Amino acid sequence: PQGTLHTQFGQELTSWNDGSGLFGAEAAGIDDLGFLEQMVDTLLEQNNNIDPLRVYMSGHSNGAVMAQRFALQTSGKLAGVVSVSGSAKPNDPEWSPGGASI
Repeated sequence: PQGTLHTQFGQELTSWNDGSGLFGAEAAGIDDLGFLEQMVDTLLEQNNNIDPLRVYMSGHSNGAVMAQRFALQTSGKLAGVVSVSGSAKPNDPEWSPGGASI
């Protein structure tokens, strides 16, 4: 997935609601955390060939922050995250209510 299409800075852009407040997906109230959680759960439920202990997420820039947010706020759903050119707020309690760490 590429995030949600919206207009920002006079351009058509895609972004994830990564919780940073910097992108249009958050202003639009898009529940990307819920979307990704449902996607992972559905893939695991519908495919017996996926090892639930080997589910990883990766992202670049805004997608990297979204992947980190997902790992922090849905503790136990991922084995790991690969982030390229993006940094979350791992010390913010709002980002890690379950105490997960990255």
